[in-house]
Amino acid sequence: MIKLRSSLILFLLLLVVLNLSSCATQKPKLVLFISIDQLRYDYLTRFSKYFGDDGFNLFFKDGANFTNAQFKHSVTKTSAGHAVISTGTHANVNGVIANRWYDRQQKSSVSSVGDDSFSLIASDRDGRSPHYLLAATIGDELKKSKGEKSKVVSISYKSTSAILMGGKDADAVYWFVDSLFTTSKYYLDELPNWVKDFNSSGRIKSYFGKTWDRILSDSVYNIQGPDDVDFVEDVAGLGRTFPHTVDGGKSSITESYFHAFRISPFGSEVLEEFVEQVIVHEELGQRDAVDILWVGFSSNDWIGHIYGPDSPEVMDMVIRTDRVLEKLFDFVDEKIGLNQCTIVLTSDHGIPALPELIANKNNDTSPGRINRAMVIEVIDGALSEKFGLLASAESWVSYVSASNIYLNRIALQEKSLSVSEAEQIVIPALSDMGCFQALYTHSQLENGDIEGELGEKALLSFFPGRSGDVFFQLKENWLFHGPTGTNHGSPWKYNVHVPLLFYGSGIKPGVYEEAVSIADVAPTVAQIIKVAMSGEVQGRVLDVALK
Repeated sequence: MIKLRSSLILFLLLLVVLNLSSCATQKPKLVLFISIDQLRYDYLTRFSKYFGDDGFNLFFKDGANFTNAQFKHSVTKTSAGHAVISTGTHANVNGVIANRWYDRQQKSSVSSVGDDSFSLIASDRDGRSPHYLLAATIGDELKKSKGEKSKVVSISYKSTSAILMGGKDADAVYWFVDSLFTTSKYYLDELPNWVKDFNSSGRIKSYFGKTWDRILSDSVYNIQGPDDVDFVEDVAGLGRTFPHTVDGGKSSITESYFHAFRISPFGSEVLEEFVEQVIVHEELGQRDAVDILWVGFSSNDWIGHIYGPDSPEVMDMVIRTDRVLEKLFDFVDEKIGLNQCTIVLTSDHGIPALPELIANKNNDTSPGRINRAMVIEVIDGALSEKFGLLASAESWVSYVSASNIYLNRIALQEKSLSVSEAEQIVIPALSDMGCFQALYTHSQLENGDIEGELGEKALLSFFPGRSGDVFFQLKENWLFHGPTGTNHGSPWKYNVHVPLLFYGSGIKPGVYEEAVSIADVAPTVAQIIKVAMSGEVQGRVLDVALK
């Protein structure tokens, strides 16, 4: 009897061990990647007391929180950030150096996802595809490994975000154009009926004339400072201060309304509803396979650009985003089960404060603004003074954007100058402007002939066939931007320090303070779902947060 009882106990213990082992190695049914555009890490601490139970707090209570996660590259733009998240590589490998760059063969600027070969469905806007992306996303690797069994779907308001997260082999990629969600013929020949139904339901137009006001009492927002400040512009009829009427400044629905709608929190609410429909109709996480769903919330970025990180508008948007996340997670739990999912939340970049506000708070700093015209004027003046006025071209510069300056080859040929000869005049002239922390030539970057942390960041944002002749890094608290609002793109902490949160299957909860890279996201999730990342992956697996 004792032997029988002992054998039974041993048998039951063995079952428990086998069951625990199975649970520990079980892959999730759904990997849900969430990118909240322009979400600085400090927002999560600054506004945490106003979050609900199961939005951001889902990660803080039962997930992994990497408090010192940063981008390692220099050009902190939307396209570059999302390419890093999805591929585990930087621009020097994946080729996405910025949102736009100058193509010398086409003699014009190109979008990071522009492609005239693939027109959009139900829209006459420029074609789109991921053909400029030179590295495989984790979704591409999953499709290569599992084929038709697994699905990869990506959704955002921005085509850049949706395409560069979804990658080349995604089953479906959707973004918002004009008044509807659409895609390009690279991914689909036509929109599914459920997408057509969503577009025609009137949901997107239902917010016309609605008011965006503070979700909490006015006094709560005092930590952000005053609502009405200089250097904030009225965009799409929203006005500079609360409350904001979402009508585009018109009495009827026009293109301006859809612009205002995207800039408001209502944009995120409708995007979340569209995500729910994707989960239902694509049966994501509800089949015998591992699926990936990318969701990019873009409205936060547009609001941050206009009003700045110290505005009540940004605070209200973050709090409302928390509510949207809670709704999404409740839906995922109901349809799939959160314990069957791995959820990752991060951002593509941060944002600096309005330089004028910094100057008011601290007399020891000298923040400021420059723009494309100012840079071109200095270069044209310096080169013309040295080599004479041009007859064949209007300017010595073809294009300036996102830290890259492209010199005009026609102008150089007229004066029989090499690029390096022109650079010897351009670099000192730009240095005298007093706004640049560092300036590098194309040859310096191509040869790796630079040192220091800023130099390493610049190298990660450099790709020979796409980068400019001169690469610049602004001083801290300086903007390459117009007379109002703010802009990201530099390598300083306010731009590179973003959240990195994990939750669910395969994740060991905890607060992790070690310095990590956003390039670690893709290889870490690849480890969870047992997919190999091929090519030159620059991130590492964050084993410390894995079960």
